[in-house]
Amino acid sequence: MIIKIVYGYFVDPDAADSLAELIDKMMSNFSEAMVPSPRLVDMIPALRHLPDWFPGTAYKETARRWNKINHDTVNIQYSFVERQMANGTHRPSMVSDLIERYTVTESLNGKLDRDKEDAIKWTAGILYGGGSDTTVAALSSFRLAIVLFPEVQQRAQEELDSLLGTCPERLPCFEDQERLPYTSALVTEVLRWYGIVPISTPLMADQEIIYGSYRIPKGAYPFSFSPERFLEPRNEPDPGEAFGWGRRVCPGRYMADDNLFITIARILAVFNITKAVDEHGNPIEPRVGYTPGVVSHLTEFPSTVITARSKRHEGLVRSIEVDRPGEKSDVDLLKLDAELMTST
Repeated sequence: MIIKIVYGYFVDPDAADSLAELIDKMMSNFSEAMVPSPRLVDMIPALRHLPDWFPGTAYKETARRWNKINHDTVNIQYSFVERQMANGTHRPSMVSDLIERYTVTESLNGKLDRDKEDAIKWTAGILYGGGSDTTVAALSSFRLAIVLFPEVQQRAQEELDSLLGTCPERLPCFEDQERLPYTSALVTEVLRWYGIVPISTPLMADQEIIYGSYRIPKGAYPFSFSPERFLEPRNEPDPGEAFGWGRRVCPGRYMADDNLFITIARILAVFNITKAVDEHGNPIEPRVGYTPGVVSHLTEFPSTVITARSKRHEGLVRSIEVDRPGEKSDVDLLKLDAELMTST
């Protein structure tokens, strides 16, 4: 969704996409770069001036390779929007809107100056980077929480059924959110639970603790998944810290909230998510862990089993596929140079 909002580019989720692969490389490099490392150049920046042949300077080649991937990624996406605008076939997007706006107000002979063009390119790249990995990581955490705490799935589905009926004719929509308090609390709990690192270290308060103005009750266990904490009578505060504070607050917070709500609500409305089973039919318990990096992802755990809740629910999903077919991928419009892809 974020790449469509920023660039008007549609990715086919069922097929290989060279642009998506390039973006994945960029995000992987960014995450790796933010992990504390023993690279001496991070502690003594002047070492970046050493010649390439000097022992221990492999970091310079890594930096050049990563820098090329970064520039290729933002330039390819920006050029895609420019070409589509020139052809009159572009979808409305943040980049096309900015190009149109500044071409009218600040361009010379109908062309943006280099500084303004670079500002648009890198602003778009930052927004995509901040909104792609994070949402995917949160949905992975949701999937894990559902298989570890099946009672949460059951209660959310009961709430959805009370609104839509057990034989629904539609999926939940944004207008339903006020009437789905438990499902909304589930989304908030995903963000709270996911934001804690690392969940493989269990902690519990064995007695009441007073820390400054905070009271930690006996038995408090932050790693349990409990949407009830945000409902009556507990009414715990929304863990907005996941999105930062003040001037550094995430500009996409509300879009992320809405995206997670509608995705999670619709998944639970029509599907059951259960643990995978081994060859003997026994449930496989997932081993929980997180990867290091600025965006921490779940480590691989056994595939979950996702099935339609009933024939009626399956029919609803299939009818939507017919009535609202997915958009055609733009991968054919984006001709990436083969040499560029192999060099990265």
